[in-house]
Amino acid sequence: MKKIILMTALSFLISCNNKSDNTQNNTTVNNNTTQNKIITQQTTAARNKKPEFKNKYPIKNYTEEEIDEILYKTIDSELADYGISDNSKKERREEEKQRLETIKDLLLKGINSKDENGNNVLMLIPKLDYRNYAYNDLVRWLVEHGISLDDTEILNYNYTDKIIDYLLDSGVNFDYNTIYNKINSENNNYNLISKLIRKLESANYYFSDIDYQLQSDLLFKSILNDNLDLVRLFLKLGADINSINRMRDGYVGTPLMYSAYYEKYDIMDYLKENNADITIHCFQDTEELESIHTDANISFVLMENFPVLNPTNLINTVITGNNNEDLMIRILNKISQTFKFADTSYIYSPTSQTEFTNNNEKYILIQNHILNEEYVENLILMEKYVYDFEVNDKYFNYVTIWKRDKNDENKAQFITGFYPMQNDDYSQIYDIASSGNYVTVESTDDNGTYYYTFIIENNDFYLDKFSMGQYNENISLSGTNINITEEKNEEHYYNYKTDASKFNHTSRIKAIDLERGFFSKLIEEYNK
Repeated sequence: MKKIILMTALSFLISCNNKSDNTQNNTTVNNNTTQNKIITQQTTAARNKKPEFKNKYPIKNYTEEEIDEILYKTIDSELADYGISDNSKKERREEEKQRLETIKDLLLKGINSKDENGNNVLMLIPKLDYRNYAYNDLVRWLVEHGISLDDTEILNYNYTDKIIDYLLDSGVNFDYNTIYNKINSENNNYNLISKLIRKLESANYYFSDIDYQLQSDLLFKSILNDNLDLVRLFLKLGADINSINRMRDGYVGTPLMYSAYYEKYDIMDYLKENNADITIHCFQDTEELESIHTDANISFVLMENFPVLNPTNLINTVITGNNNEDLMIRILNKISQTFKFADTSYIYSPTSQTEFTNNNEKYILIQNHILNEEYVENLILMEKYVYDFEVNDKYFNYVTIWKRDKNDENKAQFITGFYPMQNDDYSQIYDIASSGNYVTVESTDDNGTYYYTFIIENNDFYLDKFSMGQYNENISLSGTNINITEEKNEEHYYNYKTDASKFNHTSRIKAIDLERGFFSKLIEEYNK
């Protein structure tokens, strides 16, 4: 019954039209598949670094008697809570003293002494499994005697709100990873999370200063814990409503897919109302994609609505990251959203990029695997089975080229893209040769090396030449010796200066305007 309800809801999800009103409670969410192509707008010259909060109390001396007093107070609070009588308290107190022996030994060495695992006393006391409020006096005593509050995991323990406020006022260190760890389903902790964010913002450390992946992780964890208030909050702060991330069972998806899959229908409705893209589908690998044959729960991923958008939709896109890896994740996420069906394995391991320089401009070349929509159609309709498809029927390669900003290495603008020659396993190695206004992209696979030569004019790439080089072995005999030499042969399939009229090209063609299969057709024409 649960599956039937889920599939009904998911069918409704796919068929719904997006509403035009993007506001709720005066909150504007970040939808980066709209007409606005500026993905991340940077308002400051440089990203702020994470603040380092410090304990405001200086180190204060203490005696062994003071240690015993505060530890016994903690023990008595715990025993009283369990209703331990005075007659048995002495015996239980001795037992508890043994449990606290490690803590006492560390305190005798100094307030910031650590055990063999690098934990100070403040990090050890939660492991005693006392009720959290039994620690209140001990925590205050430790803080006011100058214990270090530098560890960002201190707040991971489920302290009372009163103690959390006290630690925040005292200078406990934390960051957005701490906030991620505080999101849970045990209670609706919106007030705590928003309080922590305000504290970070007061130190000029904003949501926009953290990596794209962590922004997405915070949004996805809020969905998993069915916390609509936090979903609203993180979208308001700038989380991408269409970000692609790992789903808990190993699949990948957008927030909309995630909320539908885990039956968080209030969140699903909110995302739809705020123009979450219902047509984005993604996959991690072949096994995941083809599991729709056996797992009805994920068939919604490929149900219907699979338009592959024209890559020209990337034109004028500018993306800013906090660092190079963050920039790559943002770029790859955007490419996946644009093509609707894209390999999202970069969620675990970001795709490597090839960089080159031309006329003092720095460029990034990225290859992506895109899912063939015809394959999806047949897979959904069950007109063909998985084993009926050749590998090169399933996916195709697409290359995008981005230009780094001269004033910000972590900012890049989409320049162009093209469909290279395909191969069966999509394992191509790219090298770049650059001279003057010309750039040659060298793509090597088992068949040889393809050379795509473009001329750069007016910040765009135009096709100039296309050829392929292969090495042939020549075997010759010299007396009793066998000589083997390699000879490179290069076939020239297209040269604008000599072949434009043959193909009715009255002007150079932009790389991004080349149709899929263009280069293979050139080879076919050449071999006629």
